[in-house]
Amino acid sequence: MLNIIKINTLKKVFVHSGIFHSDDVFSCAMLSLMNNNIIFERVAKAPAILSTGELCVDIGFGEYDHHQSKKAFRKDGTVYSSFGLLFRDFGKEFLSTADIITDVKAINAIYKYLDDTFVIKIDLIDNTGNKRYDIPETVCIRNLNKQWFEPDNVNNVNFINAVKIAKILLLNRIKEAETDVIYFKIAKRVWENAIKNLKGNYIILRHYIPWKEFYSAENYPDIQFIILPNERGGFSVISVDSEKYPINNLTSKEIFIHNSRYMAVVNSLENAKKLSLLNLKGINHNEQNNKYIEP
Repeated sequence: MLNIIKINTLKKVFVHSGIFHSDDVFSCAMLSLMNNNIIFERVAKAPAILSTGELCVDIGFGEYDHHQSKKAFRKDGTVYSSFGLLFRDFGKEFLSTADIITDVKAINAIYKYLDDTFVIKIDLIDNTGNKRYDIPETVCIRNLNKQWFEPDNVNNVNFINAVKIAKILLLNRIKEAETDVIYFKIAKRVWENAIKNLKGNYIILRHYIPWKEFYSAENYPDIQFIILPNERGGFSVISVDSEKYPINNLTSKEIFIHNSRYMAVVNSLENAKKLSLLNLKGINHNEQNNKYIEP
């Protein structure tokens, strides 16, 4: 196996020409994020002898190819793709240099999360060709290949663009992993604290969290609206079910109300509370003076 110092000093990486796939594209994306000086060269045949600072990926039957008869397997029997092999050997080092992980203690957990939910999917789609293993990223990369009627050299440019896009997609996957591994627990605590202060038909969140991960009508039948600060100012009032609890009754203090009546923005927290109570299911509403009357 190479070491991180050699990755940092890599000068050229050879990949196969022709149609590109997610494994070779994401391999190059990860290597490029670790060393942006690497030149990627697409070739029909790997060089017989590699010079210092050169590496073959997904071609040449070497350590980071997976087309040879002697393949590397995961514990569950899945064949590693070239990206899977590189991530296996350098994934943790990559995460430590990605400048996106805010808690270095979580790298092992994030590495496992990415390997289990993302990298193995690329292994599966590349080794089987079965589209049931597709994820959005593999579809995106596949669709960046040239059209059948275009000349072959078009894919050289397409490949460069695919690697650029893959770098963005890979970093986004890391953010998602970090969110699920680290921040999900924080969001859950925010939700649990808000539930303790449940009043009327609404709860108040001090900032946005993915509340739909925690809310269910079965567990929280009394909650009809979520109140939280709006990024543009004021407070959002969000219906947990716009068909059952549409925001039809207004306070005249709305800054914005969505046409579907699932969400409104008002100018203050107090008016957000009033708007929620005003739309309490079964409330007696005085249309003339627009005031709410407790049932």
